[in-house]
Amino acid sequence: MTGLIGASMKRLARSSVVGCIAAAAMLLTLSGESTAQSNVYARAMPWVIYQDAPGACRADMIDTTKQEYFGQLLRFELSSGSYRLISDYTRAGTDVLVLVDGRPFPVVFSQESDVVTARIDDRLLSAVRDGMLLNLNFEPGGPRYSLGGSAEMLHLLAQCGRGQAPFAPAALHDSPGWMQLSGGQIDGRAFPAGRDANGRDLFVCVADYQGGRHPGRIAHGFDGCNFSYGGQELTASVYSLMVGKEKWFPAFFHTPPNNSLPVGMESDGRQLYACRTKYNGSLQLGKTRKEFNGCNFGYGGRELVGKPFEVIVD
Repeated sequence: MTGLIGASMKRLARSSVVGCIAAAAMLLTLSGESTAQSNVYARAMPWVIYQDAPGACRADMIDTTKQEYFGQLLRFELSSGSYRLISDYTRAGTDVLVLVDGRPFPVVFSQESDVVTARIDDRLLSAVRDGMLLNLNFEPGGPRYSLGGSAEMLHLLAQCGRGQAPFAPAALHDSPGWMQLSGGQIDGRAFPAGRDANGRDLFVCVADYQGGRHPGRIAHGFDGCNFSYGGQELTASVYSLMVGKEKWFPAFFHTPPNNSLPVGMESDGRQLYACRTKYNGSLQLGKTRKEFNGCNFGYGGRELVGKPFEVIVD
């Protein structure tokens, strides 16, 4: 009898341990902090895209400025062709007007375990892709999120859902590195890569616009990342800044070398590279791809093309 009781106690202890481990694993998955990195599909800072199963993918942003269960996790999930928006904000309501750059989008959330989830349509997805600021509007003032990298994230999420390989390695943005900023901020770890006509240092930045992610330039005193698009010079107040030391290499015959480092993309997924070229005594920063035959950069409100030019290489 004593032996049976002892065996039963051991089985109970094992089941308790297994249950605790399973619960802990579920909690880590919901918070987006799972230590298992084998299912990482790609990264689009500050997003990490995971492939959980064929046709089932998710993109997680962990905002450490917010508390756990108060909006720290923001997730977009794609499964069987449908998109869902997920948050760990435990005080969320049901019928919510989600705001993208102040534009309202009706969304119906439901509670599932420690998260709230809602199906979202193409209108909201399109707004997120081109937007700068997302406000889930669960309470007055938030929670709010910068949408830097959202265009690339949604593009990669769709590719993942279709079972396609990512357009760039998962470690694309790990070297030299990227930091999401806004309002003209420049981190001290950024290295000058160019020089403006007035002698100010220029730094490499990328900005989301019209479903793409465009390399450009920023300097102290700018309001954001200046980039060229459609013949114009535009400014994005939310952007990603390159930090760390980059390597530059000449583009012979006006063509980016094979080891060029992709840092952006067109809306159709074609890769864009950061480039620099001399112009009127300055060294300007811009973007290029194989079809450009030059370095496109924004200057004086216009999109100009310079050559010869250099490209950041891996």
